[in-house]
Amino acid sequence: MHTIEQQEGLIKFKHIRTGQEISRDPLAESVLDRLVQLRNIAYQKRLIGKAADGYPFGNLSVRLPDNRVLITASGTGKLETISTQHFCEITEWDLDGFYLKWLGRMPPSSETFSHLALYNAIPEATTILHTHREDWNIFTQDHPGTDQQAANGSSFIAEELLMVGFIYRSELPLSIFMRGHPPGWMLIFPSLGSLEEWLVQKELTPPHPKKLSML
Repeated sequence: MHTIEQQEGLIKFKHIRTGQEISRDPLAESVLDRLVQLRNIAYQKRLIGKAADGYPFGNLSVRLPDNRVLITASGTGKLETISTQHFCEITEWDLDGFYLKWLGRMPPSSETFSHLALYNAIPEATTILHTHREDWNIFTQDHPGTDQQAANGSSFIAEELLMVGFIYRSELPLSIFMRGHPPGWMLIFPSLGSLEEWLVQKELTPPHPKKLSML
């Protein structure tokens, strides 16, 4: 049974919707179709999906050059395929205030501040995938992790990811194990191209900072 602090999909941050549609300007248009395609591949690879208890898991985001963030909407992890309407656009945020403004048809993922904290900490990061993989438990000692008391979607885990991301900011791609949110991982990439290159591997393991392109 999920407690309030552990329940999947519970949005804990303050948020204001400022429009019903995400922007379709050239910057957003340049990545949206590719973002949708990679998200759907991530579902096929069991990086996004529905857990045994029925709760959806996993989300994908990209940071645009003007610092806006496109992220999959809340509850979309259970969908085998999605389209651009299943993304939110984060236009403004405040980590200290745990507050953001967004555009879109559906509210942003409950893990949005985990993504935003890492973007704040790692200037070179442009793409982040949050996943749950129990078969990766054997790799947890090989990667940095957050405090075991930091629950999913909380301001505490955002603070933890900000700190860990800053420490390891030069080591992309980076995998961070969420000890208070097992079997959660944050996978941080320097580009959509490096995520795509990792996704096509036959055996997926948490990525290390090695040999992935900056395309």
